[in-house]
Amino acid sequence: MMTKNYFFMPTKFTCKLTLLFAIIAFCFSAQKSFSQCAVPTVGCPNTNLANYGSNSNNNAATIEYDNFSSSYHSTVARTGDGSIQLWGEDMANDGVSNVFSPLVFNSANYPALGSATPLKIGIGSNSGGGGGGVVQGIALATDGLYAWGAEGRVIDAAITSSAVFQKVTVNGNANGLPTGMVPGDVKMMFVTNQTLAITTCSGNVWVLSLNANVRGDGGTG
Repeated sequence: MMTKNYFFMPTKFTCKLTLLFAIIAFCFSAQKSFSQCAVPTVGCPNTNLANYGSNSNNNAATIEYDNFSSSYHSTVARTGDGSIQLWGEDMANDGVSNVFSPLVFNSANYPALGSATPLKIGIGSNSGGGGGGVVQGIALATDGLYAWGAEGRVIDAAITSSAVFQKVTVNGNANGLPTGMVPGDVKMMFVTNQTLAITTCSGNVWVLSLNANVRGDGGTG
């Protein structure tokens, strides 16, 4: 018993020590990966992609608000290397297939994106759906807005031609944004059921909504 205990105790200690080193290595690795998120490719000049979530401070000009978004059964997130990954219901390029593990948002997986660089993604939905899709994704790239998934969940179904990932035109503007605005002007993009809201670097707020109570103009626009 003495000999057995003697050999058992160092083995248990070694396992704990190995676990401790693994945790320390992970922390250093996570910090290294985290530090890669510095500034956006295009956007407000003061934005710091690493300044978000529980790590954020109270400087509104530098906070990144769009690194993580979830809706009914679907999620999108910006990773430590700056790429955007997504998974869940209706998230595939065809807008109806489910993505069961994180998929990088790029032109290889979403061909209509072409040479444009993804900047922000949001998703909106309603619960249930009666057998149809319930989630619609909205993406902002360097050439404007894209949409895919269940038509009419976020923006009016007349704006899209199908559930497939596609570039959208709104009010005659090919980039899908308000007249005079370019993708680099967008500070925040909030997406929810029947509503898309954008805040610019200068502080203006624009709302595209199917719900008159959300538009803030008495339902006239």
